[in-house]
Amino acid sequence: MAATAATNDSGVPSLRSIRTLYTIVITILGVAAVAAAVVSDPSRSTSARFSIALVGVLLVHSASWRRSNPFLPNDRRDHDLRTEVEGLLASVRRLSRIDAAVTAPADADRVVESMHSAVDRIATLAPGSTGGDLSREPGG
Repeated sequence: MAATAATNDSGVPSLRSIRTLYTIVITILGVAAVAAAVVSDPSRSTSARFSIALVGVLLVHSASWRRSNPFLPNDRRDHDLRTEVEGLLASVRRLSRIDAAVTAPADADRVVESMHSAVDRIATLAPGSTGGDLSREPGG
């Protein structure tokens, strides 16, 4: 069976698609709770309506905060590559802070050099990579 974006090789839905569905369902439930609190019978107590609205808001926020991570873990497989890319992003942020602070060019040169070495490590860790020079690839 051919794998699709929503399933893995065995035909079981991937964690990413389950996590996306979870986020959508929790968000819809939260919005429905808030809407129910707003349009509910005015004779219902204000504290009950407020409590229902609060639960709805918490549901919406829990979906947007990705609270599913503890029981639906990330399905990334190449953790070393992810770590290197996060390090490269940290270098970009450092370079931006150096540029904003207008500090010595030597600081920027060190950060740029660390970025070049990070790209070299990423090139060797990338799936299907031959460890070659990325600058020869289209757009590089």
